[in-house]
Amino acid sequence: MERKTLLIAVENLQGQNDFISLGKTGNVEIIAFKTRQKNDFPHLLSKCLHSLTQQTSTESIRQKIAFVKDTLNIAGDSKWQKSPEKTLLDAAMEKVREAGLFMTYPLTFRNTVYAVQTA
Repeated sequence: MERKTLLIAVENLQGQNDFISLGKTGNVEIIAFKTRQKNDFPHLLSKCLHSLTQQTSTESIRQKIAFVKDTLNIAGDSKWQKSPEKTLLDAAMEKVREAGLFMTYPLTFRNTVYAVQTA
């Protein structure tokens, strides 16, 4: 079974969260980060992980910690990373628009991380 994830930089992401899930397009989970550079993804994830570990452990918090750890692993491990196809980048841009966000720059392989893991 494959797990596909596309991490994208959305500089004007609204709200207090450093990243949010925009849902799926096909079988690819799209996660938007409040930054313009993909190099910031691990830092933002680590910051969130630290914050979560300071909270009282509940099932919800444990699930969030697991999600953040998995995503941090994806963002930092180049062996899973692929070059996203233009159709996937176009679909991600549509998800950005559906979420009421806008971008002044296009999504490219330079500002995204596309990971395909096999389980």
